[in-house]
Parts: sequence; C-alpha cells; structure tokens
Amino acid sequence: MHRRSPRVLAPSWLRSLTLSSFAVGGLFVAAPAHAAETSEAPATIVDVSMQDGELTARIRWSAESKDLPEEVEVLSYDGTEKPSAGERLTPKPGEESEVKLSGAVQEPWETGWAQRLVVREAKGRELASQPYDVSLACEDEKTCQLTATPGISASREVLHVSNGLQKTLATIEKELGAKEFDLVHEVARREPSLFGEALSYAQGKFKYGPAEGCQCTWQTTYARSNTSGTSLGAAHDLYARPLLQTRPANARLSTQGTSRITLTLNCTSLASILFQHVGIRQPGGLVKPVLMPQPVYSTCAGTCSGRFSHFGRITGLVTAQSTSPFPPPPSSTARPWSRASTTWATPRARS
Repeated sequence: MHRRSPRVLAPSWLRSLTLSSFAVGGLFVAAPAHAAETSEAPATIVDVSMQDGELTARIRWSAESKDLPEEVEVLSYDGTEKPSAGERLTPKPGEESEVKLSGAVQEPWETGWAQRLVVREAKGRELASQPYDVSLACEDEKTCQLTATPGISASREVLHVSNGLQKTLATIEKELGAKEFDLVHEVARREPSLFGEALSYAQGKFKYGPAEGCQCTWQTTYARSNTSGTSLGAAHDLYARPLLQTRPANARLSTQGTSRITLTLNCTSLASILFQHVGIRQPGGLVKPVLMPQPVYSTCAGTCSGRFSHFGRITGLVTAQSTSPFPPPPSSTARPWSRASTTWATPRARS
C-alpha cells in the first residue's frame, strides 16, 4: 500500500503552465473541425462505431466529382499513432459509404483508448480525420466488449471521459471527500451501465500516472447534440445538394445543435490496487481474458488546479429554389438564399 501526504508537489511541467495554455486549449485538446469552413470538404466522417466487433465508419463524399480522387484509403491509427488497419474505397459523389476496418482496434489497454481514423488519397493528402474513443461495455463483471464513439484530439496523457462518468466521479468525490474508495466498484454501484467505462478509465489512469503520491491527471469530456433538423456529422457539417437541373425543384436544409468540450485536472492518491481478469469479446466470438486494474483511491489536493471549458451553439438554414428546367430560358429565375450562423461562448480558465 502506498500513501503520501496531500501536500506532495504536482509535476514540474504542470506547475509551469500559464493561463494562456488553457485559454487557447490547443495544448491539450482540440475540436474535430473548424466552424469557419465555407466549402464542402471532399470527405466527411459522419460516424464511428463498433459493429460485430469491428471498427465501422460512415463517410459522406462531396457532391462535386472534381473534388474526389478515383480511390482513397481509410486508415485507423492506435493510441501510439501506429497504423492498425486500412481499406481502399472508390468515392461516389454525393453519397455515403460504410467501411469496416478488420482488426483496427486491438488491445487498447496497451496501445491507448484514444485513437484516430483518417481518409487520404493515394498520394498521401489527407481528406478527412476523426478522433474516436474506445471503451468497454460489459454484460456483467466478467465479460465485456469494445465500443467506439467519435471523440476529440488530445495529447496522449489526457483521459477521455463521458459526461455520465464525469458526473458520477464528481458525485463520489462530493460524498466521500478524502475517504478511500474502490473506483470501479463505486462507479458501478451508482451507475451499473458505466462499469465497462470505469474499467477502461481506471486502466488509463493507472497506466499514465505515478504509482504513489498525489497523482494529478488531465481528463476531458466531449458532448455533441443535434436537437432538430438535418443530422450533424462528426464535424458539424451541413451542406445542401445541387438541385435537379431537368425540372423545377426546392431544397431546404436546417439544423440546430450544440458542442461542449471541457478539460479538468483530477488529483487522487493511490492507496492500494487489485487486478482482476475480465473477458473481452473479439471478432468471431472469441473471449480474451485481460488483467484489468481496480484501484483504491482517495481524493487529494494538488498544488495547481486548472479548467478549460468551451461551448458552441450551431444553427444553420439553407434554402434554394429553381423554377425552370436547365438550360433556363431568358425569362426564368433562380433564387438562391442562405443563412448560417455559429455562436461560441468564451473559454474560461484558471490556474
């Protein structure tokens, strides 16, 4: 059992951070896309998930064929930035493709739970990139399967946490104070559905932190909602397709949603640790036993605190009307109109 006074100093790199590090946010965490984009990207990764034990991505292609190469590569990178799988695709303008990358997610408890998906052309130019977070969903305390969801880019030592787990951890800290607690057990006792994520979180926290003393780790949450209208892609893209050129047509797309990113510093002291074998399902039904840590912590007070928060509200409306077939006679009219706006909150930081 290892325990040290809460007065143990935080690492020197942590003490040297300035306020600007949080205000910019790019040192640790970055959103997956920029709100100021004004033209349709050649490729947009709409979603990332695990289906039948394999990493599955949905990709939307630009309606403009001139923007697309004849063939692209879809590549996955593990948490160490090493390629883990790849597939070749032929883009179809204006359509969506679904691709499965066999073997893309292997042993994230060794390579890292935060990974990345890239679409690139044969010459190597990157057309789209989407970080994704791997975690566990468990049938019971002995058997789990891998999951994947769209995430955000962050440096490797930052732990990616869902909003549900973040709220549960805050509740545990509030209720137990400086008392020792079994992290996985206390999370599962309050929210059984979070047992798997608590396992992967505890493994990441134990792997990237010191084995003793007051351990301070960065953790980030990312939430995205689509409250109405056209479904938002992983990068909040909204594009109207070209109207038919052979007959009168109308097009109207609208969307509303929000995006929230937070980065917080969490400080705990490791009291003791147990290891337990958990069976993780592999493609084909094979269950692989993996030794997972179940640490006992107590909350401690580090010498530095920090928080970065970013909230974005996305609204967009695009309409177009064509009253005549193509090519139009001199008397025809075409009335395009569009409006789009994005509102961002001011980031807050303290250290």
